[in-house]
Amino acid sequence: MRRHGRQGLVSLLLTLLACVHLPREAAGDASDSLLGGQYQPSSNIDHIIQLTELVEAIENNANGLAEAEFFYRTESHGLSLEKISNSNEDDFSYSNPSHFLNQDVNPLYPIYMFAFWRGTHGNGRSGNDVPRESMKFLSKPVDFYGHTIIQAEFEKESGYDAEVTAQTIRTTNMWMATVQSLYNGVQMCDEKPDDFDEPNFVNPIDMAAAFWIGTQEEESAVGGGSLYAWAKDIGSKFTGQDVNAQIVQRLKSLQINLQNCFVAPEEETYDIAANMRADADSITRLMTVPLVQSLLWHSTTLGDVNKRNFVVLYGLTALPPIIVCDDNAFSDLYDDYVVNVKNDATPASLTAARKKLESRYTCLGIDCNMVGEAIFTLPGGACVDPQLDIHGYVVANQELREVATVDLDVRTIGTLVEMNAAEAAYDIYHWGRFSRIGLQGGYYPLQKYATGDSHPSNTVATAFSNHFAALTHPSDNIVDDAILGKGAFDSETPRLRRVIAEASMVTILLHIYALDSMYEAVDGCNVEAWDRATASLTGWAEGTENARGRLFLSIGRFLCSRTASCEVSNSDHGEDSKVNKLIMLSLKQGRDAIEAGVCDEAKEQISKIETLILTELVDATAYFAQQVVQNPSENENKADLYGVAWALIPLIKDTNAEQTIRTNVGLSVNTLSQPMVDQVLSALKTFVTEANILCSLLDTAICDAESLVPQTGISYDESALDDGASSQSLLSYTPSTNVASIIQLTVDIENIQKQSDRDASYKIYDKDEA
Repeated sequence: MRRHGRQGLVSLLLTLLACVHLPREAAGDASDSLLGGQYQPSSNIDHIIQLTELVEAIENNANGLAEAEFFYRTESHGLSLEKISNSNEDDFSYSNPSHFLNQDVNPLYPIYMFAFWRGTHGNGRSGNDVPRESMKFLSKPVDFYGHTIIQAEFEKESGYDAEVTAQTIRTTNMWMATVQSLYNGVQMCDEKPDDFDEPNFVNPIDMAAAFWIGTQEEESAVGGGSLYAWAKDIGSKFTGQDVNAQIVQRLKSLQINLQNCFVAPEEETYDIAANMRADADSITRLMTVPLVQSLLWHSTTLGDVNKRNFVVLYGLTALPPIIVCDDNAFSDLYDDYVVNVKNDATPASLTAARKKLESRYTCLGIDCNMVGEAIFTLPGGACVDPQLDIHGYVVANQELREVATVDLDVRTIGTLVEMNAAEAAYDIYHWGRFSRIGLQGGYYPLQKYATGDSHPSNTVATAFSNHFAALTHPSDNIVDDAILGKGAFDSETPRLRRVIAEASMVTILLHIYALDSMYEAVDGCNVEAWDRATASLTGWAEGTENARGRLFLSIGRFLCSRTASCEVSNSDHGEDSKVNKLIMLSLKQGRDAIEAGVCDEAKEQISKIETLILTELVDATAYFAQQVVQNPSENENKADLYGVAWALIPLIKDTNAEQTIRTNVGLSVNTLSQPMVDQVLSALKTFVTEANILCSLLDTAICDAESLVPQTGISYDESALDDGASSQSLLSYTPSTNVASIIQLTVDIENIQKQSDRDASYKIYDKDEA
């Protein structure tokens, strides 16, 4: 079917409607080329083109709300503008969606849902946990947020407006449907469907191209109802990049890669899928640029209600991904652009909001250059990308900022786990989304952090390998199980699995990687390797105005805020823990040594940093152990304790101390009591001495604890829980009887594994109790 211009669209729909209920088999031949031959579909996507024509009909509609709603619900081959984001089925389930969007495949969809659920108009705004199926936005299931926004536009108090309604549908449903189609294509390469060579097969990349380009006949054409036309129009008001040209280029690359993937041998599929994933991510970032440009453009003219409605619309569509890296900034910006702007006719009041938005461009995957400078009057100074500046450790290198964004991958994975989008979360863990090793290095996903070869001087990595000798990559197993809800975490709630997954990535994966990078830096006198280590401990947001990183330094800052021991920094970084400041001092001095060519001197700083990291792990274990007893109903404290404790247990050399912490915390947290916490504190005190940790740097009362009672020989038959009461649980399963002796068998096996002497091993094996 040939696309048509804006003229006579309503009459044209009479012809369209005669076709919309044709069976799927009628769509065998490939559609005509799009954009004057710039994109040639390999399948028939005319039914997607018709959706753009329906949006154009709504925009040109002069007959009022009823006709607009009719066009909105008009189906073509089972799909309508409404069905992109709405299900009318009574038995709808987010885990088995009957609308077009699918959270297991499309990572942005659950991120938007999370933001709307946690935002001002969601039932998660108070921070309380609710079951996934009970998450609401404007009192409707959050899964249908696009439809909910469109319905609110249909029914708003100021009355129906065809232009605002069409743009709402375009930038909510059509925009997210484009994203969905991109990731459907990536998944298709990974799974290779059997029907890809059938005549009626519809290529999801062709669908993405149709959703975006729609009825646009030529690159130079002005006007039109497609997303392409909208991006072209708003882009003309800025000096930024031509996003349309880049999107079309990457769409063509995706189309070729998917076709190649279908016929490629299995061993080549991974690399093709990885390239497709990177292209899909790049396109979604480019698609975000016109949303931000539109928000800035419309926020300069708030004189009438429809102008303000546009600001609200673009606030709703541009801001949600910011919640992944800075929930406070998202909340503030949501209030500025969505909640409060409706009654504010003074654009200057949004100047501060614009600066905050620009400082969070990283969260959106964009930067100042991509958005460009406005060619209209925009109050405030020029946009400036943030640089890493933590307590005087300054890194302006763009490549290193790319590494620092690994914290966005951590937070994205955690967010998707909490939304019960485990498959999408695992995709980020496996493929990556933000973190790179330099601009030319491609993604460096967190799973690669977990499965890489460790430096022989890295004693932390060695300790983990020895402790979990049966596992090739123990940290990968822990994170993998927490993300997917397997193994010890198969009965845990998504919220608790999020806490465990994030804690494990920060305290184990990135901890080990940071030390590896430091030793690499010393070996090769490589400043960039040292900077990568710093970035993997801090994250991108450290040092930016009113922002805080989400990686290891967040532990010290959290603890000092709870004990009122934070210190004011000499820089603009604000208050921070004394341990964090010492970590940054050692990082800076190590970098200075490497930059000066005296690289071996940096080894002393590595040793200091290792001890300081252990200081925060010890402190965090003590803090959360106490919190579990004081606030037993707060399950997140248990999850935090579990995650942090397992980052510490393999590093404890004293057998008695290690066993005490493992038994009381590592194997169970649900039945933790104050006497058990006292034993944990005593064990931690032993480790403090062993690791040469300074008591003056601890925020908890570990050093005031009683000394751990030594045990003779290797006899672990008496557990801290051996009191006749019900045994500990593996986080949420609580036994009704005492099974401590059964749990002890696992401990005995692990202790046998550690022995180098056969007689010592047999002594454990032959215990009467065993």
